[in-house]
Amino acid sequence: MLVRTSRKSVKSIAGETWRERNRMTLSRQAYVLNDFWHQILTCDKPAIIITAPRDVGKTAAAVQLLNPENPFSWAKPDVIGAWCSIEYKHIKESFVPEAKRRIPGLRHVKDDAAVYIPGGGTLWTFTCRDTEGVDRIRGIKEPEYWIFEECCFYHPDFFPICEYNFRPGVRRLYITSKKAGTFIHELVLKGAPADPDYFAVFDYPMDEQGYPIKPAHLTQQQWMEKVLRAERTTPRLVFERECLNRWGLPSGGVFLGTEMAFNLGAKLGVLSEGVPVAFGLDLGQTVDYTALVACTRDGAMFPMLHTQGISWDMVAEKVKPIWEKYGGGLPIWVDATGYGSPVIEILCKHGIRCYGVTMGALPYKDAPLNWKEQLVLDFGVALERNEVAIAHSELGEKLVHEMYNFLYHPLPSGRYRYEANNECHDDMVTAAMLAWSASRRLGYAKQGSPPPTSTPTKKRDSGGRGKQRLSKQIS
Repeated sequence: MLVRTSRKSVKSIAGETWRERNRMTLSRQAYVLNDFWHQILTCDKPAIIITAPRDVGKTAAAVQLLNPENPFSWAKPDVIGAWCSIEYKHIKESFVPEAKRRIPGLRHVKDDAAVYIPGGGTLWTFTCRDTEGVDRIRGIKEPEYWIFEECCFYHPDFFPICEYNFRPGVRRLYITSKKAGTFIHELVLKGAPADPDYFAVFDYPMDEQGYPIKPAHLTQQQWMEKVLRAERTTPRLVFERECLNRWGLPSGGVFLGTEMAFNLGAKLGVLSEGVPVAFGLDLGQTVDYTALVACTRDGAMFPMLHTQGISWDMVAEKVKPIWEKYGGGLPIWVDATGYGSPVIEILCKHGIRCYGVTMGALPYKDAPLNWKEQLVLDFGVALERNEVAIAHSELGEKLVHEMYNFLYHPLPSGRYRYEANNECHDDMVTAAMLAWSASRRLGYAKQGSPPPTSTPTKKRDSGGRGKQRLSKQIS
């Protein structure tokens, strides 16, 4: 049980702390509390759930619970706590430096994966996939409080293992972004309403314009620049989840601008020779289709091939004349996932230049998104900006049909899987996304910078730079 040094209630102590005469304790810290975090840090419910957008200072605010100088601190002498975060990198680079800044005398022992708080408190650190670590301390060290940071991304087996360490009197803080279909989503919808005496839920407040209020560590101008930049550079569905703090649906469409893209393509006609064109190729043989899509620098998209059940040599024979007629010698961007990599070698033997993209790999070291996520979000933004036009043809209609049936589905970890709905295909969509990203490089190729000819998997995609910057801002 937590040991209190006073008979006063938590709320009365917090009230005194918040008065002007006691504000010196907080003024020595870089992080200034606002009313929202003040309610949370002084709440006396055993379990607290915070749902807030990314990048609003959640780590800095939660660290306040560990500061012994604050009367409402959860970290008491001889009390063991647990801090659980997305990955150890976040613990090392975000939480520990933040805690050291705010708590003089705090020690972090990497080998023990523990933080020692002045006064005798101990805090064990875990990552969201460290199920063995949590299981190892069961019955030996029983944390009297748990702080789960960004728990919407946690491994689905993590919380059931933690439950063995939850006893009467154990306090819990869940800090999460709103990800539908996750453990924390069920907790907010069912667990908390069923036990209001135990749970308290706090939604991050919004301003009159519907944007999240300014976090305490940023000026109003800095915050609005971030929000507006995110609004311009992310698909609407992603912006609503990440920045506007909305649950949305567990699954849903991705490409909201599909209809407009097809309407804009009514005047395209036939692709002319001599126009700089980039190609995207998705490979399939029996279950899936092989799809080839061309895209001009202006975003005019022309589906060129959609075939199934032929050998790879025949695929190369069909692709080569189209590529030679319109490609201008630039490499075709090819989905190199699975059997795509060895097939690229066959295409190269036929004289076709290829640039392989492995969908599950990162475009470059430490990229926040893998290739597929990057392609989906970039293409989605382009559609919503009316920067894509799909030529009217039988294959154009197939592409539009696949785009309507291309959905995002939540995973237990809180991430999303992008794929075709039910028994539909997404070969044309994949080829179109590759062609779009390749077309963003046409300007560089024209200036004499030769594009890559091998099949790297971690090459940076220049068309996704804006998205990569955004992802770092909201993570």
